[in-house]
Amino acid sequence: LACEPADLYSMKPDGTQREKVYTFEEGLTIEKTILNDDNGLYFIAKELKSEKKDANTTSISSEGRRLLRVDIDSWKEEKICDMEQDRGIVGCYENQLLLSYMQYDHELTEEEKDDDDKMREALLASESVYMLFDVESGEKKEIYRHKNDKLGNLFSKGQYLYIANEGEDIIWKMDIETGKKEEFCKTPYNNLNDIYDDVLICWPWGSDDNGVLTDPINYFIHLDD
Repeated sequence: LACEPADLYSMKPDGTQREKVYTFEEGLTIEKTILNDDNGLYFIAKELKSEKKDANTTSISSEGRRLLRVDIDSWKEEKICDMEQDRGIVGCYENQLLLSYMQYDHELTEEEKDDDDKMREALLASESVYMLFDVESGEKKEIYRHKNDKLGNLFSKGQYLYIANEGEDIIWKMDIETGKKEEFCKTPYNNLNDIYDDVLICWPWGSDDNGVLTDPINYFIHLDD
C-alpha cells in the first residue's frame, strides 16, 4: 500500500504566506487529532499494513501508533510514546493528555469482532474509560468512565470535563483535579457536539434510522454563565 508522506504547512491566519515547514516519514498516516503547547504540535501517527485476503479482498489495518511532537521553532520531530490501538485523545490539561478507550467485559474473539450482532452486544456491555496521561513521566490516572448501554458524550476545557447523557436533560461539569461532579445546566439540548473558546455547541438527541438529526439546530451555551 503506497502512502504519500504527509506535509505540514505554516501560514498567516488569512491564508497568505503559505510555506511547507515539515514532511513526515513516508508510510505514516497522520490522524486528525492535533494538539499544541507553547512551542510544539502533537500528532498521532500510524503505519498502515495491507494484507490480501483473496483475489477480490484486501484488508488494511494499522500496524502501530505513536504520539509525535514537532517543535515549531526548529521544525524537528521527536517521538513521545507508543499509543495502543484503541486509545484516542480527547483533550489536554497542563502537561497531560486526556485519553479515552473502550473497555469490554471480556476479551473479544476475532469471530465476535466480525459479527455485527455480537459486536453490538459487546459495545452495549462496555464502558468508555477516560484517563490522564503525563507525557513526561508516563503516569496514567483514570478520572471518569461511562457505561455504553446509553448514549453519552464528553468534552474537556481547561480543568473541567463537560459530560452529557441522553435522556437526562442535564450537562454535568467535573473538576479533573478533585473528581467533583456537579450540575452545570439543565437543557434537553445536551447532545454535546463541540467546544470552542468559552462556548459549548449542542444538538438535540433525536435522529432517524440513518443517524441524521431530526432537529438539526445548534445551541450555544456559554461556559461562564
